[in-house]
Amino acid sequence: MSENDDHLQEDERGESLECLNGPAHVCTYVPAPPDGGFETTVTLDKTLQKRVSRSSKILGVICVVYGLAIILVMAVIRSVMFLLDMEADLLQFFLIVLFGLSLALIGLMLLVGYSRNLKLAEKRMRTAVYRFYRSFFTVTTVRAGENMGTIKIYYSDLVQTRETKEFILLYVNAAAVYPVDKKSLTGEETALIRTLLGK
Repeated sequence: MSENDDHLQEDERGESLECLNGPAHVCTYVPAPPDGGFETTVTLDKTLQKRVSRSSKILGVICVVYGLAIILVMAVIRSVMFLLDMEADLLQFFLIVLFGLSLALIGLMLLVGYSRNLKLAEKRMRTAVYRFYRSFFTVTTVRAGENMGTIKIYYSDLVQTRETKEFILLYVNAAAVYPVDKKSLTGEETALIRTLLGK
């Protein structure tokens, strides 16, 4: 490891952990820097926001469809029982309808959040450079050609790491996540990140 890398590891650990205004990060590999780490350039755009948030959209649609289906079925059942002059447990009927309504509202909230994130990604064009080292990684944010600053995050400070088919997700808290796009990495590079994360 280089002297520069050692110096970085000895820095203070008081940096604020901030996400790049949403989880839509595009990662592309560039040649290893001279100080011994390796870099991944990250660009935020609407297209990759869709990729990262796809599961939220699918879950939202499922919740809305199932919630409305429950309400519709219960309405049909209640109407048939009324026409046949059959007694019904109104409390049970109300609770089931309430469950369907809650499910639909949760799905609607997910879809609204998904739409809002797409608009933010389209409005706030940012680029970030990830630099991975032995015990930490840094993120330099650039917007409209202006360097917005650099933060350093130790792997031990990540609250969670998760790997999907497309991304390696680095969580600094429950809401802020740094996705690394696996499509831009070779198998060796992906394996190296797993090793750095202790996978």
